[in-house]
Amino acid sequence: MSDKHIVIVGAGLVGTLNAILLAKRDFKVSVYEKRQDPRKQSGSCGRRTTNLALSSRGMKALRHVGLAEEIAPYQVPMFARMVHEVGGRMHALNYGRKEQFILSTQRNKLNEILLNAAEKFPNVTCFFGHKLIDCDLQTGNLKFLHNGGTVHVQADVVFGNDGAHSTIRRQMMTCSLMDVMQSYVPYGYIELPVAKTKHNEGKSTSVVSDMEPISNGNNKVLALPHRGQGSDHGRCCTRHATFPCTRSQLRMCQAQSVLRNTGFEDCMILNDLLDLHRNDFAIALPEYSRNRKLDAHAVCDLTLYNFLEMRQLVNTKTFRLKKRLDNLIHTLIPNHWVPLYSMVAFTDTRYHLCKKRKQQQNQILNCILVFGTVVFLLFVTSILCVLFEHALL
Repeated sequence: MSDKHIVIVGAGLVGTLNAILLAKRDFKVSVYEKRQDPRKQSGSCGRRTTNLALSSRGMKALRHVGLAEEIAPYQVPMFARMVHEVGGRMHALNYGRKEQFILSTQRNKLNEILLNAAEKFPNVTCFFGHKLIDCDLQTGNLKFLHNGGTVHVQADVVFGNDGAHSTIRRQMMTCSLMDVMQSYVPYGYIELPVAKTKHNEGKSTSVVSDMEPISNGNNKVLALPHRGQGSDHGRCCTRHATFPCTRSQLRMCQAQSVLRNTGFEDCMILNDLLDLHRNDFAIALPEYSRNRKLDAHAVCDLTLYNFLEMRQLVNTKTFRLKKRLDNLIHTLIPNHWVPLYSMVAFTDTRYHLCKKRKQQQNQILNCILVFGTVVFLLFVTSILCVLFEHALL
């Protein structure tokens, strides 16, 4: 086993996946989590229960560590968004081609599976109920609060996987020239679990295979299928209403899909760099930062756009028309035109390239729609002129 001691702050989904990948490299890995062990608590106990929508990026990481089959019983494939208008009309928007889908995944179950897999390594130790209160990133000394006392830990490498209100990030702001921007959006969320009952059992295929947004432009209810025991399905609903939350908390607006898929991909990219540089963190980490910065900025913008799309645009006729045209062009020239959602969910295309291509394709779609509208108006005008002349004769 390597003498290098790796400390990971945060035992969530990304922290535990990171621990597994580093443990496979024979490093000594210590994972510290401020909450208690979720596997020993009944119910949700304040934990987030919102389902995740895992795409190919996230599943690629789970396959790499051999956990894709273990989580499969707790996943439901979603092929489309079944949009419910306020007036009662419904229409489906496919995520990609008809055979492509993302996976609604039980967050808490996935966290338990990752924790169990991490602790199977003899060189991994998880410490729960340890809240990070201070760290010196120059020396690698960390101080945790545990049972009213302080615990000092010395690390060779520190990973901050401690979420939106990261203590590691806050410490980095004080000891380096790192800029952090935090803006606010006027939305928050609450969870509304919906159980399977005799009234909704077998109503439609959307009950088990679609993500269902209901939006009036200012508020949104987003329902994801939830697999219970056996083949029993229910719904995990998230209602987004108008009240302040931070931009970093906006990850919940996507049922955490963008953030978790991106976090899993982050782990895989670093893993590949460690392969390339033979476990030399001094080379791999700076290269990771240089390569990933553009994508980190782009994924924030894409997340905000996706939230706007889910909250407001899906109910507009113009958006649905552009979506159909987008998919039609993709069908005609699939190697040269890929819709934004397909790029993000079903390819490994870097996020900043997804954003750039989306902007280019959006300009082309707008031009086609404007040109089509002009042609249609000219056609209608010519028909009216002919009819008017015929009437005069």
